[in-house]
Amino acid sequence: MKRSAERGSGGASPASGQATARTLWGAKKVRVGPIRLERGTMGVGGLDEEAGCSTAESSQPSTRSQLSVGAETSGRSMEHAGVAVLELQVVDSEDLDNPTPPPATDSEEVEEVVPSNHRLSHAAERVPTTPISLGVGTVAVGRPRSYIWDHFHVHTQHATLAVCRHCGANISRGRDLRHLATSGLSSHMKRHHPSISVGGGAASPCSGSISTQSSPGVDGWFYSPLFGWKSWADERVPTTPISVGVPTVAVGRPRSYIWDHFHVHSQSATLAVCRHCGANISRGRDLRHLATSGLNSHLKRHHPSISVGGGTASPSSGSISTQSSPGEDGGRQTQSTLEDWAIPLPRKKTGETLLTPQQITQTVGEMIALDHHPFRLVEQEGFVRLMRRLCPRYKIPSRHTFSRKVIPGLYEGCKERISQMLRSAMGGHIHFTSDIWSSLGGGHSYLSLTAHWWEKEGSMDTSHRWALLALEVVDRDHKAETFCSSLENIMGEWMQYRPEEMRRGFMVTDAGKNMIKAVESAGFQNVSCMAHMLHNTVKEGLKSTEEQPASNANIALLIERCRKIAGYFHRSIKAARQLRERQSLEGLPQHKLLQDVSTRWNSTFKMLERMVEQQKAVHGISLTLVAPVSKLVPNKQEWDTISQLVDILKPFKHATDTLSESKALLSQAVPMVLRLRRHLERLGAGRTLDSLAGPLTPPAQEVVRRLSFAVRKRLEPLLSSKVHMLAALCDPRLKYNVCPKDFTVWKAQLVNLVREVFAARVEETGTAAPLPEMPVTPSTSASGETESPGEPVGLCRNVFFAETVAIFACSEESSLLASAQKVDSAECSVNRYFEEPPEIISCDPLAYWASHEHMWPDLSHVARQFLSCPPTSVQSERVFSLAGDVVTPHRSLLDPQTVEKLVFLKANLPVLNFPELDFDTDGS
Repeated sequence: MKRSAERGSGGASPASGQATARTLWGAKKVRVGPIRLERGTMGVGGLDEEAGCSTAESSQPSTRSQLSVGAETSGRSMEHAGVAVLELQVVDSEDLDNPTPPPATDSEEVEEVVPSNHRLSHAAERVPTTPISLGVGTVAVGRPRSYIWDHFHVHTQHATLAVCRHCGANISRGRDLRHLATSGLSSHMKRHHPSISVGGGAASPCSGSISTQSSPGVDGWFYSPLFGWKSWADERVPTTPISVGVPTVAVGRPRSYIWDHFHVHSQSATLAVCRHCGANISRGRDLRHLATSGLNSHLKRHHPSISVGGGTASPSSGSISTQSSPGEDGGRQTQSTLEDWAIPLPRKKTGETLLTPQQITQTVGEMIALDHHPFRLVEQEGFVRLMRRLCPRYKIPSRHTFSRKVIPGLYEGCKERISQMLRSAMGGHIHFTSDIWSSLGGGHSYLSLTAHWWEKEGSMDTSHRWALLALEVVDRDHKAETFCSSLENIMGEWMQYRPEEMRRGFMVTDAGKNMIKAVESAGFQNVSCMAHMLHNTVKEGLKSTEEQPASNANIALLIERCRKIAGYFHRSIKAARQLRERQSLEGLPQHKLLQDVSTRWNSTFKMLERMVEQQKAVHGISLTLVAPVSKLVPNKQEWDTISQLVDILKPFKHATDTLSESKALLSQAVPMVLRLRRHLERLGAGRTLDSLAGPLTPPAQEVVRRLSFAVRKRLEPLLSSKVHMLAALCDPRLKYNVCPKDFTVWKAQLVNLVREVFAARVEETGTAAPLPEMPVTPSTSASGETESPGEPVGLCRNVFFAETVAIFACSEESSLLASAQKVDSAECSVNRYFEEPPEIISCDPLAYWASHEHMWPDLSHVARQFLSCPPTSVQSERVFSLAGDVVTPHRSLLDPQTVEKLVFLKANLPVLNFPELDFDTDGS
């Protein structure tokens, strides 16, 4: 074989970082260089005996081979100098005595025939070498590579240690650098990884190249406990072949961090496969000139959130390695297949993607808002350790970043999403609830405002939506003018897109005169909260004043005694244990006695209900108690009074729960008032309930009288309220059943509203669409199994409301239907609506009007306006409960604006289904 090489002058200086390889064949000389060797000592394997170039005697006795490797280090180690001179010399026996001097010119071209079987041996990735002193520095001569190095690599900090690729353990190779062994490595594999085959012994010395790659197994595969069996092509680092005149020598370049995210294609060496998306990226066409610029461009374009790392490996690291560089903490190395944030999943099968740092920051911010965590959580040791374990390369922002950047950013993003939802409300009908709350711990007063509307999700599906709009601080006086100014500011901020349509809705508040006046001054129609009205009604029936008779005063005293008994069993551990033992003896549920809040009548009801449930246990344990509380235990007549009081108040409790549901409708208020009035009329007439064993006791009768008076005073005015009555008429489950006597009056008012909507539509469009002549749509209640008023009770989500509707549907007065002449389209559509029988109790009014919108568009518009309004302001009360969880005694110094943002996120993130929000954390 012929070859040519350019002859240079001398060896490179140690500072230049270059190495020169020189081969002598007899009197001829071939200079190859310069070759850069970096990142530690490179081991050169022994020469192939079969190739005729071995350190031992070859098959040709006339030729003797010598291999010498010198390092110009000036007394320094080659590993520190980073410079080596490789000189390959083959001398014939006849030339040993009379060597031919080299040519004098540097430009002379030399030709020589080299035996085809002379090749360099294979050197392994980071092959451990034995230093040999030759007088001119230390030369590392590589030995034949063992298959054990398929499972280990040399430690980056200590050359006497080897790191297991499977478990990361550091295994000693000996103490003396001149005498290192692999017996400890083999013992580690047999003891800790017995299922892994080490391979076929020593590496073959005929591989023919100096390379930084580990030798593959027999079939080109190796086993990894993290990723299973993998092809060696997935793990090898690409090298650049350099022609030196003799067979090609592949010298590995300094490893780039880009190979943490790619591996060489198993079929084509010019392609690299992305570990994140599996894409094939070209490295070039010529195998002699392969680059990684395309790989970098792919990461920047398709994976911008992934950090490539520290760039190219530093030349001063002292070794050529296929391993990832150690972390910032100098810990042990990790395999290049590990991802930045976690162990990856096969994305082609699962379709999952890694979280970006911004997504992780958003999730942490949501956790702070949802779970009421303090901002210092992100700096506490437990959270920091958790994040280091889950996302080692994620840098946790400071608590100041979360309070000043992340939470405000999430607030603005969430606010924009709520604005989009408000603009999609059906017909622009948006109703509001408002209330005032004073924080004892924070020392501030807050005004809440929530929005309620219907949203059409598909052709037929609708849903009832709500959202918190504001929780504004009101530290001034609680006058109507102050509340009106705050409401105007909030509405001006939210309703800037369509203010003329947004103000069509109602505002639900309590019965406070200042709130009513503020709402009316702001231009809203006020609707009284049914929950507050029921609360005031029951409190008036139970309260005791000096003007009331002794029987009612006895009720108040009896409730106070029950309150003291429950408090005693809460405070005394011994009494609580005795109560549990007595409950087991009597076969009663293991329930504690409840204590009430004097300002909440429903808590008083629950306390009395629990006392009736545990009557036997409380009465039995009172016989053995010496404490003064034993004198407070009621006698038999008082127990009967408590039991009757529970039965009297139970319908009020059911009505409150029904109207306080998140999807309750305004149309449900009127049936509840009629049901409660009917309940008290039966008790006042002497008719006892089915649950009562006997007639009412005098204290119970007095409570019934007081409740009847309170119902007439506070609740019955709703039967003449235009808003509540028209909402009941528009409910397809109720229709005329709620007002059989005044049906014609309320129907006429409904027709007038439909005419107004019709006129507005004609004025807007310029044409009047004729009413479609369609046959009467069969009601869903016309099916055979749903005609009975008693059967739909089980289908309704609220049994109490179903029973209420069934009572009035069966009344004799409800069979009267007033007929009207079909004068215009408005009255015609109303008549057609009432000609159909009421729907079953399980019918959804929203879906009903969505399906009938094409038949009665104007009537459907009016129905949505009334039915989308909630009957209570409970949502505002629930917002205050969330605020109470945020403003705790430990967080009493929170800024009011921060409190508003945290409560806003807590209430609205579940409503929005936790969307991905854009926010800026620059400057953190």
